[in-house]
Amino acid sequence: MSKSARLTVSLPTDLLDELERYLRQRGETRSSAVARLLQTALREESERADRDEQERRDIERYIRGYLEQPETEEELRESEAMLKVTVWDPWP
Repeated sequence: MSKSARLTVSLPTDLLDELERYLRQRGETRSSAVARLLQTALREESERADRDEQERRDIERYIRGYLEQPETEEELRESEAMLKVTVWDPWP
């Protein structure tokens, strides 16, 4: 069993009431519920930060690749021609 430390936290009364209802339903103590919920929140926040960092690296890689090898004039003309072919206007 790991060491424990006491923590005093102030909560809005409506949140505390909600927590108490939750604890009664689960038969869980405040300490165990708060510890579990904090662990979950911290893990999710860490995962979110990792996803954000990966997205930032992906965007940087995309920009770097585009700057190193931009579309040619021919590729741009082909893309524009494809758009004209694929756009469907129901009200011509």
